[in-house]
This record gives sequence, C-alpha cells and structure tokens, in this order.
Amino acid sequence: MKKYCLLLFFAAMATYSFGQDQFSIKVSPGVSYNRIYTDNPNKNDFGSEGIGLRGKLGIVYDRLIKEHYYVSTGAFFLAKQLGIKHVSSEKIIKEQYEIQYLQILLLLKLYTSEITLDTKIYFEIGITGALKINRRITKLTGEDQPMTKLRWWEIGGLFGCGVEYDISLFTSIFAGISYQPALSSILLPQDSNSNLPKLFGYADLVTVDIGIRF
Repeated sequence: MKKYCLLLFFAAMATYSFGQDQFSIKVSPGVSYNRIYTDNPNKNDFGSEGIGLRGKLGIVYDRLIKEHYYVSTGAFFLAKQLGIKHVSSEKIIKEQYEIQYLQILLLLKLYTSEITLDTKIYFEIGITGALKINRRITKLTGEDQPMTKLRWWEIGGLFGCGVEYDISLFTSIFAGISYQPALSSILLPQDSNSNLPKLFGYADLVTVDIGIRF
C-alpha cells in the first residue's frame, strides 16, 4: 500500500511540474519597414524604400518561474523586407529584398490577474537572435548589381502585449500585438574602394499575434 501511495505522490508531482510548462503555436502577420542611416551626415540622399507585408510562424515554450511570471523561448520562421533608395543628381537607385530567417527568442512574460472570467492580459519583453536562411531580390532599378551586401545574422528586441482567454483548464487562445526593432544593422560594410558612405540598415517588424496555448 505504501509503495502505491508513493507512486501516486510522484505521479502527482510530475503532473504538477508538467502543468507549469506550456507550449504555444503562434501566427504573426505584420508589416516590415526599414531605418536607413549613413556615417556621413552630409550624405542624406539614402533612405528606406517602401514597406512590406511579412510576418512569422512558430512555437513557444513557457516556463513558470513565479506566479504570473514566465520565461519564454521559441523558434520561428521569420520573413522581413529590406529596401534602400539612393537619390542623386545622376540617377535613382532602388533595391529591395525579402529576407528569411530562423529566429530564436528569449522573453520574460507577465500575466495580470483575471480582468473578467477566464480572461487575462499579458505583457512580454525580451531579445531575439536570427540566422539568415534565404534571401531574394524583389526590386532592383538603376543598377545591374545590388550596391549592398547582407549580414547572415541579426539581433533584435521584442515588446508585446495582448489578451488571453482560457477555453479549458490547460488550453487558452490569445491575440495581441508586438513590436520587434532590429538592434543590429543588416548591411555589411562596403568595399574599401566603394564611393558610397558606410550604410546602416535596420529591418523592424510590427505584428498581430494570434495563437493557441496548451
């Protein structure tokens, strides 16, 4: 009888421990836009070229560390757009890319108490890292070859909030919005013999987040 009680106790502990961990499947359509800078303030003829509908899809793992507080990590397929425009007295050069990444994130997530029955608000903040897995040129005018080269990695931040609704004891659905600023330039330094100034390009993303947590 004692061993069955111990078995039941350890099974309950394992169930409780697993109950602290949850997974989410998240779909995040959004808008990708750019910030373009140079190291020469007199060279203000560079700018961003358009915005694009992009987004990401992936899975998130949440680990409870304290009541209402979770640490989250996950992996996403991410698509962004980078567009650069150079306007000079001679010609206009435009180039635009779709860039695909494998993104890993590390977040701190905070939940409020229930604002209504089975409904909570969440806030999340953290950092992201991404590896470029593919890119394609979607626009190239004024030149036969792109004037820039792209870095194979990216570091970014993430700020988000939303509403989560429990549909059962262990399953919930959520919807929110997040802002993901790029913290590292996606552009590599130009060749030393280039007449262009040093360019810095950041591809930011604003998304609507929809998913299920279980």
